[in-house]
Amino acid sequence: MIKINSKIYISIIFLILSISTFSIPCSSSIIVNNDELDQFQIVREGESGIGGSEFRIAQSFKPALNTLTRVELLAEKMGDPSGYLQISIKNELNGDDLAFSVMPSINISTNGNWYEFDFSDIHVPPEYPLYIVWTPASNLWDDENQIVWGCNWQDNLYTRGEMWNEYPYGNWNIENHSWDCCFKTYGYNRENEPPNVPNIIGSKKGNTDKEIPFNISCEDPDGDDVFYYIDWGDGETQEWIGPFTSGRQIKFSHSWNKKGDFLIKVKSKDIFYEESDYATFSISMPKSKYRLDSFQLILQRFLGRFPFLSEILKTIE
Repeated sequence: MIKINSKIYISIIFLILSISTFSIPCSSSIIVNNDELDQFQIVREGESGIGGSEFRIAQSFKPALNTLTRVELLAEKMGDPSGYLQISIKNELNGDDLAFSVMPSINISTNGNWYEFDFSDIHVPPEYPLYIVWTPASNLWDDENQIVWGCNWQDNLYTRGEMWNEYPYGNWNIENHSWDCCFKTYGYNRENEPPNVPNIIGSKKGNTDKEIPFNISCEDPDGDDVFYYIDWGDGETQEWIGPFTSGRQIKFSHSWNKKGDFLIKVKSKDIFYEESDYATFSISMPKSKYRLDSFQLILQRFLGRFPFLSEILKTIE
């Protein structure tokens, strides 16, 4: 049996713990958590970079995989900026974050390195544009103290996206169709199930020219957001409204301008464009009994005041 000095043993344990908790900038495409390198632009032109303390930057890309797990960016700091850098994933530049990750400025070195921004896995439609949005701690950074994103000014090395900048706030512009930031995206392909057939709740009868409300909901087996296509049965349709949270009841309304029976048809699709079968719902627009009864009552009262008219009507019959 090999005997190990207790001090050596403790040192080995300490070394293992240190290695497992110490993080360094990522500079490779090693597969982590079964994800893989998807989109990338890794060529930096000299020491070029884009940054600023007053506006955000973005790089668009089109994923080939349907699940996005993390991104890596080439970055370095100038001076000694405080605060943190936030990286968001968006499907619209002025829309809500699909995911985001932050990194304290102190973790960024003054040399260009790759840094990983990890977040909860998000499901995305392949071949549709997404944006990596770079948000500076604008109230803490200035021209001499900031973090810059490494980039390339050469001729369109990445053809599936562009570099964007925002100035003033909310006004996004393509910096140049041939320029791109340095980035890597990682992900994997997840099996996807189509949404279930929608559920329709509403009245079976109504009056013409009157809005009739309906509640429509649909469960997606994967929990994906869903869109709805509605055929109201009278030649009018509402095409792919949404997206809405899976399982959430959504209120719709419609009016019919003629009498008859109508078949409403509703189907759903998820963000990966998998569609459900149609759900159907019948509704009738009968003659208004109330209006007929009201007319008869008025006629009876009128004839009661003028009895001779009743006699005239009898001779006509």
